[in-house]
Amino acid sequence: MAKLFDLSDAGKLTKYIKMDDEAWQFLPSKWIKAEPERKHIKIRNMLTMTSGLTPYDGPYEVDYEEKNFRSNS
Repeated sequence: MAKLFDLSDAGKLTKYIKMDDEAWQFLPSKWIKAEPERKHIKIRNMLTMTSGLTPYDGPYEVDYEEKNFRSNS
């Protein structure tokens, strides 16, 4: 995550990422559809293990990184 934040700050990603962004914005749509209350989980919650998620909660699509973190360069 630290590397992603670093790349984001440098403008090298298609999306700017902040700790208080809602995590669903960067995950496959199936993740939020499975449990709509997940929409309130922030990246900060996931990193501090305060999200309330079960130990394994995806990803559901192999290419989720490609879709969300493609480099601008």
